[in-house]
Formats: sequence, C-alpha cells, structure tokens
Amino acid sequence: MSESKSPDGNDTEGIDELAELRAQHALSASSSIESVARARERLDEESKLRSGIRRERRMRITEMTERVSGMHGAMRKANEILFEERLQQIEADLRAELEDEMERLETEAIERRRGCFARRCYIGFAARRTGCASNLIWNVIAA
Repeated sequence: MSESKSPDGNDTEGIDELAELRAQHALSASSSIESVARARERLDEESKLRSGIRRERRMRITEMTERVSGMHGAMRKANEILFEERLQQIEADLRAELEDEMERLETEAIERRRGCFARRCYIGFAARRTGCASNLIWNVIAA
C-alpha cells in the first residue's frame, strides 16, 4: 500500500495552485451562468420593449387613421356646403340675369307698341287732315 507522506514545500505549492485553479473554474462557471442569466434578462427586456413599441405604433396608426377619416368626412361635408352655396349663387345670378332680360324685353315691347301706336296716330291724323284715306291704309299696312 501506499504510505502517506507529509507535504513538503513543492507539494504545498501544487496544492495551492490546484485550489486556485478550482476557485477560478468555479468563479468562471458561476460568472458564466450569471452572464447567461443577464443576457437572457436583457433579451427579455428588449423583447418587451420591442413589443411595447409595436403596440404603441399600432395604436398611433389606428389613431392617425381615425383622425384622417374624420378629416376626410369634414372635408367632404365642407365641399358639399361650398358646392350648395356656389350652386345657389349661380342660380341667384341666373335668376337676376333672367329678370333683367325679361324687364328689358318688356320695355322694348312696350316701346315698340308705343312707337307703332304713335305712328298710327300720326298717320291717321295726317290722312284725316289731307283727306287721303288710302294713305292711311297703306301707312298702317307698312307699319
């Protein structure tokens, strides 16, 4: 069997080196586990952050879509109002022009009648004065 030897100076250094190596390995293993855990936590945080950003983006897009839809409806209503106002203005202008034209035509017709009546009266007066009834007939026909 083997005999136990008491450790001498060289052996003590070897044991110390071995203990130091074991401690480094144990520390590196635990630090690896800790770094993996921290990396996993960071990835989880990043995933949550990205998820929150996507959710906020969807909400903003929905809000903007609703706002644009509301603006579109308001613009459509404003255009309808402007169209109706313009249509009423055109109609009023046309009515005013038509009334002016009718008034002008009525005035011209009245003046023509007065002119014809005045000519007939004058012709009749001249014919009676001269005693020329035939002139009266021809002048009335010519008028």
